[in-house]
Amino acid sequence: MKKYIIAAIVIIVCVIVLVVRPRNVSQLPDNFNELCDQVEIGMTHEQVLEILGEPKKSHFVKRDTITEEYWYYTTASRNSTQYCCTFDSSTQQVIEMTCGEHSSKRK
Repeated sequence: MKKYIIAAIVIIVCVIVLVVRPRNVSQLPDNFNELCDQVEIGMTHEQVLEILGEPKKSHFVKRDTITEEYWYYTTASRNSTQYCCTFDSSTQQVIEMTCGEHSSKRK
């Protein structure tokens, strides 16, 4: 009898954890492609933040003479489209913007 009670409690806790836990994946707005297209080469961090909001993740990469800063905006699915804004970290201006698989602007 105790085994059934313990099993029932474990099942209930698992269901609660799966249903109630906050999701770690945030969705992009439906109009994100349109917002992404508003970002232009030469815009500053602040201008991009006003249009797209905070990136989901970012990192720096040192290339020959400049350090590039990458801001990633991703959709909920691992297999879905990546959106990436690349800055020259010395000027903090956009040098590349990728809006989906086939739309890219580069300085």
